[in-house]
Amino acid sequence: MGAAHTQDFERKRRPDPVEASPHHGGGTVGVESSDEEEEDDEETAEEASEEEGDAAEREEAERGEEDMVEAESILRRRRSDTQGG
Repeated sequence: MGAAHTQDFERKRRPDPVEASPHHGGGTVGVESSDEEEEDDEETAEEASEEEGDAAEREEAERGEEDMVEAESILRRRRSDTQGG
C-alpha cells in the first residue's frame, strides 16, 4: 500500500531555465542541431551577405555612371558658355 502513493509525492522535474526562456524556444525541450544544419545556416548567411554586397556594388556603379553623365553635361555647358557666350 505504501508504494501505491509514493508517486503522488515525487517531485516533478522543473524545466531547465535556459530551455524555458523565451529566447531559447519558450519552454520546449532543447534540440541539438547537426553540424550540417549549422553549415547550411552559415552558407545561407554568407550568400545573403554576398548578395547584399553585390547589390551595393551595382548601386555604387550606377551612381558612378550618373555622376559621369552629369559631369559630361556640366563640361559641355561650360564649353558652350566659353565658346559662344
